[in-house]
Amino acid sequence: MPKSIAKTLGALSQSNSTSEFTLTVAEIEESASEDLDAKVKLYQDEHYQSLLTWKDTHGLCLDGQNYLWKGDALVVVENNNLRRGVLYHFHTLKTTGHPGITKTIQLIQPYYWWPHMKDFVTAYVKGCTTCQMNKINTHPTRPPLFPITSSSNLPFQTIAVDFIIKLPLSYGNDTILTITDHDVSKASIFLPCKETIDTVGIAELLYIPCMSSLITGYP
Repeated sequence: MPKSIAKTLGALSQSNSTSEFTLTVAEIEESASEDLDAKVKLYQDEHYQSLLTWKDTHGLCLDGQNYLWKGDALVVVENNNLRRGVLYHFHTLKTTGHPGITKTIQLIQPYYWWPHMKDFVTAYVKGCTTCQMNKINTHPTRPPLFPITSSSNLPFQTIAVDFIIKLPLSYGNDTILTITDHDVSKASIFLPCKETIDTVGIAELLYIPCMSSLITGYP
């Protein structure tokens, strides 16, 4: 056993007057990686009998110091604070960069294991405030559409107006004003004009005598 782990185990054991002990998430998060190993092993000591029931079920093995391993990964007991501490080291630390669910699992697997670890990691990452704040919304809320409707049977009572600009100069005009009947006929009218035309000029084009009957539907 490494001296740093032995020292941590001894200090933790001496700090608890009873056989039961509790580590908060904050205490686990402040631990170095070797200290985290020590805490995981200390919890194994405390829950040794219950862990033995996992041995055959999950194909675990014991090392020379009677610690349970899943391959090369140290087994973490059923303690949410301890498991959150593990997640803190592999997901929340600034040096880890808040990886996604799959990447976080890949980072943990060589070192630690527990049953249904994927479900625990998934819930942890989905509940991570930083991840949710920086997550790209791939399904943004779209505003509802409000189709233009008309009750009139006359053409050009509801129209759509647009411009075709940057055209070659012709008879002093470089733009075409398009007027489309939105409801009845779907017909379009194309009027030459200048790109600098203003609202007054557009109004004059819309209501010139030769176009009035077409646009309004009246003679």
